[in-house]
Amino acid sequence: MIAKKQLTALLILTGLVLAGVASVQLPKGRYKNLEILPQDISEHKLDSIMNSYNKALGVTCGFCHVKICRRSS
Repeated sequence: MIAKKQLTALLILTGLVLAGVASVQLPKGRYKNLEILPQDISEHKLDSIMNSYNKALGVTCGFCHVKICRRSS
């Protein structure tokens, strides 16, 4: 009797977990907020373009991008 209840509970929990995993949507692109450059651009190419902007404008990344401070846990 107890084993049957445990099996039922396990099956219900498994179903809920699978439904939750199935409902998660993966991000459409690798990068956020790319409006001009293609979403499938390689990291190397993106870095190269950003570095050329830095040189051409005579600024650093912080001129256009907000620094994000991350706390170590």
